[in-house]
Amino acid sequence: MRGGLVSYVFQEPAASLNPVVTIGAQIKEMLRLHRPDAATEAELIRLLKLVRIPDPESRIGDYPFQMSGGMQQRVMIAMALASQPKLLIADEPTTALDVTIQAQILELLQELQQELGMAILLITHNLGIVGDMADQVAVMYAGQIVELAPAFDLLSRPLHPYTKALMDSVPKLSDGAQRLRAIPGTVPRIGDFPPGCRFYPRCPTARPECAETMPQLREVEPRHWVRCVYAESMTTTQKPA
Repeated sequence: MRGGLVSYVFQEPAASLNPVVTIGAQIKEMLRLHRPDAATEAELIRLLKLVRIPDPESRIGDYPFQMSGGMQQRVMIAMALASQPKLLIADEPTTALDVTIQAQILELLQELQQELGMAILLITHNLGIVGDMADQVAVMYAGQIVELAPAFDLLSRPLHPYTKALMDSVPKLSDGAQRLRAIPGTVPRIGDFPPGCRFYPRCPTARPECAETMPQLREVEPRHWVRCVYAESMTTTQKPA
């Protein structure tokens, strides 16, 4: 299952690629594991072309340090695609890249998703990327999904206090604010979660009962799930943006 039906792209390619093995050998290792009949130089070149690496015939003998960060990430994507997965998990795939290269990698992922018909699970802290790429969004806090909805619905009308706080913390050019709106407090340590709602100590709308009851993830509107006992009151007081 892992590496076959589901493949993974890590956030720092320089730390994930073996520095003393050529990129061709590393991709071929994936092919030997999952598609041994396809472990050929022709397939290596095809995969490198698929991720838009120029002159792939001469690059298969390169070592990772001979490539830029963007090219290294393309190699990581090629390795993930070697097994022809149905699901590609991209874990902060643009974190270590500059803004221009970030846009190229995201555009490449979108093109590959359409070409190959695979699903992409994108893990990111960048809400701008979420708005551009996602169909469905799950917001997580302290190891739990706290809100789940179609991307447009969630970004235009967040219903969980944590999602709202995340949206408010995004800098806006038009509001003239002097300081960013930070979320007070800190994320609880794993294994030391509060007994009730895990966001309760930092929630601006928390009530005493939130400290006692662990809220369930509930569908408060069609296709809009929220982990908050007062989610219904949010739907009546908040109108779409």
